[in-house]
Amino acid sequence: MALLGLFAMPAVAATPADVATRETGIGAVFTAASGQTLYTSDRDVNRDESVCLDACAQDWPPFLAPPGARPVDEWTIAVRPDGRKQWSFRGKPLYLSARDTSAGMTLGEGIDDVWHIAVDLAPRPRAVVFQGTVIGRVASNTDGLTLYTADVKCTDKCLNVWKPLKAAVAANTVGEWSAVARNDDGGKQWAYRGKPVYSFANDLAPGDMKGDGMDGAWHAIVLQPGQGLPAGIAARGAGPNAILVDARGMTLYGAGADFEEIKRRFCDAGCLKTNWAPLPADRDAAPRGNWVPVDTADGRQWSYRGEPVFTFNGDKAPGETTGERFSAGIGLNGFHPLQQKTLIEESF
Repeated sequence: MALLGLFAMPAVAATPADVATRETGIGAVFTAASGQTLYTSDRDVNRDESVCLDACAQDWPPFLAPPGARPVDEWTIAVRPDGRKQWSFRGKPLYLSARDTSAGMTLGEGIDDVWHIAVDLAPRPRAVVFQGTVIGRVASNTDGLTLYTADVKCTDKCLNVWKPLKAAVAANTVGEWSAVARNDDGGKQWAYRGKPVYSFANDLAPGDMKGDGMDGAWHAIVLQPGQGLPAGIAARGAGPNAILVDARGMTLYGAGADFEEIKRRFCDAGCLKTNWAPLPADRDAAPRGNWVPVDTADGRQWSYRGEPVFTFNGDKAPGETTGERFSAGIGLNGFHPLQQKTLIEESF
């Protein structure tokens, strides 16, 4: 995910009065004063120039600067073709998303692979990436493998399974990351908050954290814990696209559409009643980021990132996904198992 501020400088010292900053383990996230998430677009390639006009601006309302606004530190002003002024950060015009209906939602993240939450990432070495996992954002190497620190010294056989994150001999301190002497050949490796950093040989895929808690001494570097899921919902699997399940372990599904589009394209009211069970939400359930309870004629149910959430009556045991691509209408693809979109999740 290409977040604004990759290999960024430290968080800005000042922001406009109508911008809020939320400090997180991965850096400073920017929102409107109302709490609405702000976004940037990769299509805006020229400094302080927006190409999101007309229909695009309906989906992505520009985050307008108030009359008389002046640049503040790294915040500048883009003048739109109609003369309205729009805030920019480091030359990138800022927008709201029409999909976000309440503060804290991040439904615009990743749209068309060009829209991204506006965040000034904390400084870190080029060898370190902020990786989304089911427990939050962790530090990983450039292959996406989780990084760890230990409460013990790693030497000899330990180094067969714990691989030092190597640093150049001339590496300088970057934020909370420093270069220290390795325990194998005397070269250098990166350390986080003074503790040497390693990857684990048994982690094979991005998001794996098989070494976390090992021997009571090894710990994944969790920079920003996730907010967790609503009660009765869990994630199955450890990777960055773990499948979501209910309290029974049954797969949860969405269709990439709201109720009306589902009925029109994939499954009408009779079809839904026969094949799909809404995921119920408690009467007093409150929105949690991109999880929002919605009221229907049949009661209250959860929606995730704007999709009503269901279990499939055809799944007879936990882990089954026989409802994948179910479509009783003319629409293509149909229903799909819900994945924990950890890189674009509400833990921002």
